[in-house]
Amino acid sequence: MDVWGIMLFFAVAFMAGVALLLIPSLYVTIPSSEVMFRTTRGAKNEPSLFEEGRVLIIPLYHRYSLLGMHPMRVFFNHPTFLDKNNIRLKIKIYFTFAISNEHASILIAARRFAGLNSSQIEEIASEIFLSELRNAVSVRSVEQIIEHRDSFIGLLYRNLDPELNKSGLYLMNCTIADITDNSGHVEGAIAKKQAKDAEREKIKSELSDRYPHNSELRELLQRELSHEPSGNDTNETPRSAPNQQNPVEIPQHVLFKFDFKDMPTKQDILLNIDINIAVGASNDPLFLQNGMKALSGRSPLEIEQIARDMVSQDFASAIEMITIEDINRNREWFLNHCVDIVGERLKQIGMRVVLIKVIDITDDSGWIERAGQRALAEARRNKERN
Repeated sequence: MDVWGIMLFFAVAFMAGVALLLIPSLYVTIPSSEVMFRTTRGAKNEPSLFEEGRVLIIPLYHRYSLLGMHPMRVFFNHPTFLDKNNIRLKIKIYFTFAISNEHASILIAARRFAGLNSSQIEEIASEIFLSELRNAVSVRSVEQIIEHRDSFIGLLYRNLDPELNKSGLYLMNCTIADITDNSGHVEGAIAKKQAKDAEREKIKSELSDRYPHNSELRELLQRELSHEPSGNDTNETPRSAPNQQNPVEIPQHVLFKFDFKDMPTKQDILLNIDINIAVGASNDPLFLQNGMKALSGRSPLEIEQIARDMVSQDFASAIEMITIEDINRNREWFLNHCVDIVGERLKQIGMRVVLIKVIDITDDSGWIERAGQRALAEARRNKERN
């Protein structure tokens, strides 16, 4: 082998050794909380995104930047805002946000924030938060913000989402820590809200005792008695008044489960009655038509409430008319008696009794047990005579 061959061999070996030493350093490790945004110099194709692992970066050919996907936070410590009545409010509020994990959003964020750190991104986002917070406060009064805080935060979300999406961001959480003012309006609104909350809890407790098996009905009645809106948005159109001629649909089948306590009979003996009573639309066209007129403008839940009240009151009246012996002597007669009494007033609202089923009847004095024994003995005697 001549000298030039030897030199060429060593040159190739040297370059291979250098390459082996340099190649590992050309790989960049991506942390789990970041993504890599890599482009090729001079190329106009879409940039490549990489998550975790190691990515080859060739000097003078590739350009790249790392983008943090971890949550970021913006905190406003009592800046001043004007509500719709020009009352100056100071609001302490936290916004937690992050870059969306959708591919298109990451590309938008990479172009928008390439080369920026988290603090710089937070500074840019804070301008968006401040602007939309000012807009949201300007369309609400102090009372609306204090009393319907969830609705106010919902408005912030609706306003912020499209603005943040333009930068590939999304809002994770928004927390109002404090609201103050120098004129006492906030304190007055808080006191008013506390009074309403106390009244609401009182009504809720009373309705729970009265309607233990119907949560939807309790919620409806609570809104009605507390004069609450039917949704979170305080700018909703009010519900139609009952006297308006709106279409009404009488339910075909509604099951009421009653657990009556201390219900007096004709003998003033107190009974505990566990019973299911189902009601539905009348099969008499005349009663049905008159009922639809009487219930005009009522919602299905309101109709259910009216029917439940009628059934409860009239069933109590039916029990007051009879004795324990009547109940034990002929159960079919007892049920028909209850259907007749309860169904009479239901006709006024176009409804009827569909089903009545006694689960259990008890009393604390033992009258039912003794009456049952007497009824059984009498039945046996009658059978022997026959």
